[in-house]
Amino acid sequence: MRIDFDRPSHRYYFVINTLDVLTTYHAVQQGYASEANPFLPEDPSLTRLIVHKVLWSEAARYGGLFWEEDESFVHFANFLVTLAVVNNTIIIIDNE
Repeated sequence: MRIDFDRPSHRYYFVINTLDVLTTYHAVQQGYASEANPFLPEDPSLTRLIVHKVLWSEAARYGGLFWEEDESFVHFANFLVTLAVVNNTIIIIDNE
């Protein structure tokens, strides 16, 4: 299994996860929110957020998230991370 940047859902996965890291980090650093992921501290560093995303993406890749024959898993992952980014963005807007 590999990430294929020719597939829109795979490009979106990369972009939305990057936005998740950035919006989470901004909200936490400004004191607007705390990290909700139980595998991370309430105020993770940017490095910790990036490492976490990379490790989970690799685990997901080997677990079949980017399976060529069925993109339903990557679509579901994209949907969940999009919800997190929307939530982070609303928190940031409400506090700035």
